[in-house]
Amino acid sequence: MLRQRVTLLWVSVLVLLARPAYSTPVWVWDPYEQALPANSCLPVSQEPILFTGQHCDGPACPPGSLVDATLCWLASNSINDRIELGGRMVDRITWLNADYDLSGKPYSITTRINPLSRKLELSSPEGSWRGEINITYDGGTGWDVSPTAMGATEIRFRIEGAVSPERPLRYYLLLEDTGDGTEESLEFMSTAEGVIQAPGDVVIPLSDFKGQYEFDLNGLDWIVFTLGTYRNPETNQTSNGPDISIGPVRFETPGPVSARKTSWGKLKASYR
Repeated sequence: MLRQRVTLLWVSVLVLLARPAYSTPVWVWDPYEQALPANSCLPVSQEPILFTGQHCDGPACPPGSLVDATLCWLASNSINDRIELGGRMVDRITWLNADYDLSGKPYSITTRINPLSRKLELSSPEGSWRGEINITYDGGTGWDVSPTAMGATEIRFRIEGAVSPERPLRYYLLLEDTGDGTEESLEFMSTAEGVIQAPGDVVIPLSDFKGQYEFDLNGLDWIVFTLGTYRNPETNQTSNGPDISIGPVRFETPGPVSARKTSWGKLKASYR
């Protein structure tokens, strides 16, 4: 009986120690809790979306009308609204851009922010598209988001969808301290980019960012997040992207499993 308890104890300890460390969010720059404004190009449905190509203004077409984004340019695929981040109102500029298919028509892409699931969704009628979404967060001078002071070491977001090596996506992030708005201060920026080849957590270490001059990730007031289809530089071919959703993008700091110490005490007590 004693040998059985000891064996179970060590099995539980090994399972506990094998648990991976997790990351702790220190700042979410968009929790995706506020939907996009209603699109003025869709007067009937008033859907809170951006779209390229054609989109049905109604529950079905017909009887609804197909709206051509090229006839309602800019209003259909770009919007500027304001969200609250860290007690400050920030401009959120969202822009959706589509490539053209072999027939010379732009891909029909729709993007929305779903506050219920807290996700940004990107889709197309065919489940296959080429283009990108670009979201800029402009806090203005004095926003001064400081990942370094927060203790953050990485940027993380979760992506869901049929992303694969055959259907990869590209991300691009720009962090900038616009300073006092002079030409010299605009040089304090840092960028990172990469390719996503599978669904799951995307982790971007802050050490990946290439800064100009003495950029140190302190005092940010301009953040740009771009996600789109990937063009292979060797073949110059662009792969079509799948329908996807992503969770909030956030600064994080890795940390140990907080339950490790207390769980060890509980394990000892339970096997005495």
